[in-house]
Amino acid sequence: MQLVPSRPRHGQLARRVLVAVAVLLTCAVPAAVAMRPLPLDWKHTVGDPSVVKTTKNYVVIATGAKVNRALSKNGKVWKWKSSALPHLPSWAKPNGGDIWAADMEKVGSRYVLYFAAPVKGKTVSSRCIGVATSSSAKGTFVPVGTAPLVCPSTFKSVPTAGDRVIDQSALDSYTSASAAAKKALADCQASLSASPTASATPTSSTTPTVTASATNSTSPATSGAPTTSAPASPSRSPTVGPTCKPTKVPPPNTPSTVIGAIDPSFFLDTNGTPYLLYKTDGRPSSIRILKLSADGLHAAPGAYSEELVNNAGVLENPVMVNHGGIYYLFNSYGDYARCSYSTVWRASTSLHSWTASPAHSLLTRKNTHKLCGPGGADVLVQPGKTTMYFEAWTCNRTYKPCGAKFWAYSAKFERKHPVRALYAVKLGFANRAPYVKKFVKGSKH
Repeated sequence: MQLVPSRPRHGQLARRVLVAVAVLLTCAVPAAVAMRPLPLDWKHTVGDPSVVKTTKNYVVIATGAKVNRALSKNGKVWKWKSSALPHLPSWAKPNGGDIWAADMEKVGSRYVLYFAAPVKGKTVSSRCIGVATSSSAKGTFVPVGTAPLVCPSTFKSVPTAGDRVIDQSALDSYTSASAAAKKALADCQASLSASPTASATPTSSTTPTVTASATNSTSPATSGAPTTSAPASPSRSPTVGPTCKPTKVPPPNTPSTVIGAIDPSFFLDTNGTPYLLYKTDGRPSSIRILKLSADGLHAAPGAYSEELVNNAGVLENPVMVNHGGIYYLFNSYGDYARCSYSTVWRASTSLHSWTASPAHSLLTRKNTHKLCGPGGADVLVQPGKTTMYFEAWTCNRTYKPCGAKFWAYSAKFERKHPVRALYAVKLGFANRAPYVKKFVKGSKH
């Protein structure tokens, strides 16, 4: 016999409904709970991380006085080692501050380090991009050459760089104006050469003058024969005619709004061509791309950088990957010292055309469970997986994110011991868009 259960009172029913809802929420929320990120390292500052995978280790480098470096067996737990760049190039300012946002890549059989260093005779924000090499990702990197790879042409105290941060349009205009000026001078000179008035004309005649004798003197000078007087000396001041003066064409220069070149990032295209992306520091800011020589150490012969995107504010830390024939350009956006700092992305079928590619948010405070300033990202592509490593601020010597009103340069928050902690996410791609699949599990310890 089936017993019909008694009808619960209103209060009991309400409690049972709440319990049922709680159970459903517990079943529905695990994905969101699992997404709550923990940093991989929150006891060390890991600003602007760049990560490579060697045969035995993951190696991360970060902004620091001599380029901070750490090793990991699994890409999660890191042990800090010696600095990667103990000696700066001759054009860099000694003790001029941290080396910003270096990028390390394996190019051919060796590792190449691209870094932004302050230059001699300029302010701490006036930086150029240099290159260093090492046979190992764990080894000592040695600067290449005596000149930067990228440096604004307006930095006169620095040897001329391989790329002077000048737009191709400005170079074309200079070439065209120089050719026009040269042709105008040649035409002028040809015109004067063909004109009879072009030559200088003396002010007195040089034609001999014939005169008759006034006496019958037997001296040769007074003989009855006619004599020829000495020719008159020509004037030493010829009449001044028209002249041709060359037109001076000013050489192209880096725009005055550019105060430096920073945030280098290596990209190897699918056809094997190496490129360097970087940011022009200042406002407006821009992301530029430079074709490199096969060894990655110099600008390719005849190559000049070109602008991909720009912004009236701060757009920085370019990173590019190609997935499924689509180019994805990742950037940090905003003030790195605030929680509003974020990571955005663009997509394009062309490496050089981004005008029709708007920016989309990928990592923000809102969609990362209130991480503070998720930016400065680097992407590590391995067979079957793509991992993005990035920084975000934690406070009070804990793994917890700083509050929404955080600003690193505020005396109030400086007392909270802020750290640019290291995080990582696994990326997926769908419908020509990258998305966060999950956070790489960090630690509270």
